[in-house]
Amino acid sequence: MPAPFSPVGPTKLGVAYSSYVGSFLADHPRKIDYVEVPFELVHYDRRPLGLPDDMPLLLHCASLSLAGDVPPTAEIVDSVAAWVSKTGVPWLSEHMAFVTSGSSASSDGSAAPSYDVGYSVNPPLNAETAQRVISAVDRYRHRFGVPLLLENPPIYFAPPGSTMTPTEFANLVCAGSPARLLVDVAHFYLSCRNLGLDPVSELLGLPLDRIDQLHVSGVSERDSAWWDDHTVRAPNEVHDLLSLVLRSTPIAAITLEYNWSGNFPISALLEEIERVRGSLAVAGVAA
Repeated sequence: MPAPFSPVGPTKLGVAYSSYVGSFLADHPRKIDYVEVPFELVHYDRRPLGLPDDMPLLLHCASLSLAGDVPPTAEIVDSVAAWVSKTGVPWLSEHMAFVTSGSSASSDGSAAPSYDVGYSVNPPLNAETAQRVISAVDRYRHRFGVPLLLENPPIYFAPPGSTMTPTEFANLVCAGSPARLLVDVAHFYLSCRNLGLDPVSELLGLPLDRIDQLHVSGVSERDSAWWDDHTVRAPNEVHDLLSLVLRSTPIAAITLEYNWSGNFPISALLEEIERVRGSLAVAGVAA
């Protein structure tokens, strides 16, 4: 049983789980406050994580398909509930996206199978999708007994059927539910760049008092588009947006998501940790 994560008090700084995290903690035992673990890893892999028993955990999920029209299986929901209980997390973070797609019936009227897309897909940003997310938040917060933190997924092109910006969508979901937010700063930056929006004004348009957690990672520019990239360090623009959030509202947790490669340089990770702690200090936030 891991030590409980407490959202009360100074901002906590953690890292997303990757294969190098165990050895990193052995060499630098007091550099971070928690490890964020993907539900899919503990559900499907089942091997020990190799983390210290007293290391607090946060649970991050990408399986509930909150914005989709095909719900997850009962097995997935039961497993999420079991891991929420087992880890004693204060919240469950999940994406405002879908991972399961399909239709209830094919063109000839027969049942059509659903399928797992394999990654979180940004949905159409409209009132219908927002209501779907709102209903899912209500359903799962009662099922799991903890609040849901909704993460903004990366947007690579304007989703067909959209009638609003990502910021307007987040505001609509928050207006209709008690959901809190996990703002992935890299996702936010690249989405604004891809959609031709100003990241600063869009960020300040979010319901800032609903933000409890931040994700920080890298981005890459390829083929005239911006892409999520957890193998490279966050650019200055992402750190600038991070600093803007820290000056605007209290944050409970900040996760560095450099977890796509087990060979991410430890020296770079240490520098990123110190850079974020420096941003907290400049913002007048204890960490």
